[in-house]
Amino acid sequence: MPPRRLPADDMSRRNRASAARLAAMMVALVFIGGAFLAIARFTRALDHVSSGQRALHPDMRYTAAYTGSHRVDVANFLADDAILKPLLARKQFRRTTPIDRVPHDSLSFEKFFRDYESAQRPVIIENVPIGGAPWTRDLIRERCGDARVTPVVDNPTKGEEWGNLKKAEATTVRGFLDAIQRGGKGAGLYMHDWAIPKHCPELLRDYAIPKYFVQDYLAALKVRTGDGITEGSYSPYKDSWPSLFVGEKATGSGLHVDSGDTHFVMHMVDGVKDFRVLGVADRILAYENRENGTFAADLFAPDFEAHPLLALAHVYTATLRAGDLLFIPGGSGHQVVNQGPVIALSYNFVDASNVKRVITAFEASQKYDRADSMLSEVDEGALNTALDAAPLPWAEARRIRAEGVR
Repeated sequence: MPPRRLPADDMSRRNRASAARLAAMMVALVFIGGAFLAIARFTRALDHVSSGQRALHPDMRYTAAYTGSHRVDVANFLADDAILKPLLARKQFRRTTPIDRVPHDSLSFEKFFRDYESAQRPVIIENVPIGGAPWTRDLIRERCGDARVTPVVDNPTKGEEWGNLKKAEATTVRGFLDAIQRGGKGAGLYMHDWAIPKHCPELLRDYAIPKYFVQDYLAALKVRTGDGITEGSYSPYKDSWPSLFVGEKATGSGLHVDSGDTHFVMHMVDGVKDFRVLGVADRILAYENRENGTFAADLFAPDFEAHPLLALAHVYTATLRAGDLLFIPGGSGHQVVNQGPVIALSYNFVDASNVKRVITAFEASQKYDRADSMLSEVDEGALNTALDAAPLPWAEARRIRAEGVR
């Protein structure tokens, strides 16, 4: 039998359908190809800025290559680069990520060390007890009222002072608390990083140090003299932490990095604090000036016209309330705004996760005379005995740290 012929109308319909399917496939291929090309360009752009980061700050170390003002040539080159311009034109951070929250009773030291410290990831540990009587302004006044404090105030000239803070007139703790309560000339005063062991150890009478931070090499430093050991202490650190923060609404600190790549912890006692955190590799994107430790950029009020590289930054965000404890990895930039009256305490510390980085930073800076060699004296064995313990009374934590050196 001769092959059956389709009617002309059926042939026309089938041809049109085939052509439509072919056109749809071509559109899909073009779309997919465009998406892959966009992803490739985006990846290339990020690789490009990473190369600029390494050129400006190789190995993230303190080197001669990372000097000069925040208007550095490399930053300007990146901001003007054709590959990056589409990304910079968005005028928003590349990514913002809320910091992880973990209840303290479900976070072991091993998990904290592995998933956060060693991974250089910030984390909020919830419901961390402080121990003893509640820390109120009345308690601080009662136990520390006669001690001396030099408050700080916000420096309106951004980029000239570390953390955009400058010192105010020294007074007593009682005088400071009275001044901020009255307002007026006391408005804007901020007790910032006030060393409690040095100025008011009585405040730590009932304090329990969280198990995650008992292993602090800086607090265990001793000086070897002859054949014996003298508990000589590297004075800028031995009794510096925990330190106290007390302030009113709108106080805080500008974007900054803590000294020597030490880890940072903020334990909220009362009030609300907002944090913005910038990873080590992204610090160039905030126009850092390593000569004076300042940043031109503001992570709470970013100006993408003045600082276009901010559009490439990955910024972590957090709001802390009473009982929250925030861990920020060493070398990370961070900025703080207090949302009302606050009381908080903090630590800077060194342990096995960052000791090599800290030694490198100390070796490169004349500010830390002998600290690098003294850190190598620390014996992890004695310090590790407390890692799985419950929060330790301050006196007991100091005893364990004191045994941490051969």
